[in-house]
Amino acid sequence: MVCTGANNDSVPLEIEGMDTFTGEIIYMQDYRTNDVFRDKTVLVIGNQSSAGDVAADASHVAKQVHSHMGYGVLQSTAKN
Repeated sequence: MVCTGANNDSVPLEIEGMDTFTGEIIYMQDYRTNDVFRDKTVLVIGNQSSAGDVAADASHVAKQVHSHMGYGVLQSTAKN
């Protein structure tokens, strides 16, 4: 899961069930390379350009990429 905000300080998320989430949470400020997404299912949360950039970058190596842009919008991509 990547929570974006490249030009801001990281703001800890408060999402129901997050305390039991066993995956990795990466904030945009800490993102360097798409290798962290290799063969994983990825959820990108954010509605700015950086979120789109990360989702596109992840799509080259991830198993699946889901992008949540807020306001109930969820986009998904899957490799064939």
